[in-house]
Amino acid sequence: MTSEENYLAELLPLYYKRLFPSRQIYQWLSYGNDDTFSRREISFTLIGDIYIRFLSFNSHEEFVNELHKKFPLKIDIGAVYITKPKDRTPLGVLTPEEGVFIVGYVTFRHKILMTILGQQLLNIYKL
Repeated sequence: MTSEENYLAELLPLYYKRLFPSRQIYQWLSYGNDDTFSRREISFTLIGDIYIRFLSFNSHEEFVNELHKKFPLKIDIGAVYITKPKDRTPLGVLTPEEGVFIVGYVTFRHKILMTILGQQLLNIYKL
């Protein structure tokens, strides 16, 4: 791991356990309905440029537990599908019910920022 990845490995657990607004994001993305959230595709990019697609979660608790296990560098939020993305078949086609937008980390010189739709949420640490 690079020195930057080592810093992130130490900081991301603190961020996701203490600062990440999981409840607000869950409510926003579910429209107040657990079924809607369970059919939304979520993707994680982990340290080491590992990309995990077709994630979906049945509840806020399940979402938080996975965040606390994986500590993603980036979270991509996809469309709400007719079926749960994690239950897709190898040859199955997912049919979206809505459009897609992007949420992710943006790295600037010596700062790691979380941005949601252009709004800075957090300056985690000065490297």
